[in-house]
Amino acid sequence: MSSEDLDPNSSGEELTDQSDIEDIAYSLFDDYQSPVAADVYNHMKEKYGFDHKLLGNSTLHRIALVNYLENIKKKGEDVLDCYRRVETDPSIIMNTFEEAIKPPFSNEKLIWGFMEENESEADDVFVTNYVSTNRDTS
Repeated sequence: MSSEDLDPNSSGEELTDQSDIEDIAYSLFDDYQSPVAADVYNHMKEKYGFDHKLLGNSTLHRIALVNYLENIKKKGEDVLDCYRRVETDPSIIMNTFEEAIKPPFSNEKLIWGFMEENESEADDVFVTNYVSTNRDTS
């Protein structure tokens, strides 16, 4: 839903509360938005070939990818071009993984809404492996 989609007879209350704004997930590549994060992921996959599991199957992998691309978007750089580079070289993000998963996050609905809708992500295994790997290298 974009501001153009709002009913002209509306009181405008739909977006007056900050929580309303946070309840919308935004496409990383265009102006598409939806209150359902899975719809945004499907849109990005169909239109741009976006794979939210590019770095791995866990929520942390998805957070790293989305957060990295959101930061690229904030800088005004070409997000799709950057995504294509990450497709060919995931180490662009994986080498700075800890930075990529640190808050604050933009587009929180795209990150957390998908997790709420798909509770079967393999986070526990990834977090356990990630923590044990980092302990071994410390």
